[in-house]
Amino acid sequence: MGFIAMLVCAVGLGSVLVFWEYLPVFPRTFGDGLPLMTGLALVIGLLVGWAIRLVRARSLALPWASALYATAAVPLGWIGGSAPYSRPVLQGGRADPLALTVDDFLNGLPYAAQSLWRALTTSWEPWAPLPAAAIPAFVLVLARALRMRRGTRAAAKDASKDGPVEAQPEPEYRAPFEPAQSTGTPVPPVGDLFAPRKPSHE
Repeated sequence: MGFIAMLVCAVGLGSVLVFWEYLPVFPRTFGDGLPLMTGLALVIGLLVGWAIRLVRARSLALPWASALYATAAVPLGWIGGSAPYSRPVLQGGRADPLALTVDDFLNGLPYAAQSLWRALTTSWEPWAPLPAAAIPAFVLVLARALRMRRGTRAAAKDASKDGPVEAQPEPEYRAPFEPAQSTGTPVPPVGDLFAPRKPSHE
């Protein structure tokens, strides 16, 4: 669930970057777009966390996995969203988002990955959205795991207080088409129909 949510969120973030020029001017220019990217990363963390909560698992390793998936979705979205523009920008132009092809994405992936790596090593701004995605996913899944573990311990305590349950007797086996018989009073055997009757029975 976490892996699927990571891929879906990465595709969604990449789509926002592909159509970045179509967004309103204020959100994409205020703070060089960093507040908007941080808000999108926060949404990614919430979505990944809620997706993993559906598993209803009690393992304490899941919160760390959810934080990892949410964090990985952000750079994957950045690479996928900027890949089709990497080669056109280097050649002095920007392609129309509606005219992009699969080859534009595939050919631009190495350039987009290199650009992201240079940005991460030279500036603090690309690092800001990462904890915004990791923290909510971690908290959501951790709260779910702790709640389920507490519920399991409470159920075990209640079961120990009630004591062992007495075993119920198994029902008597009957062959097919055999009439049901009472287990309390034995049924007297049926006599021979062709034997002479006793005087006491006449």
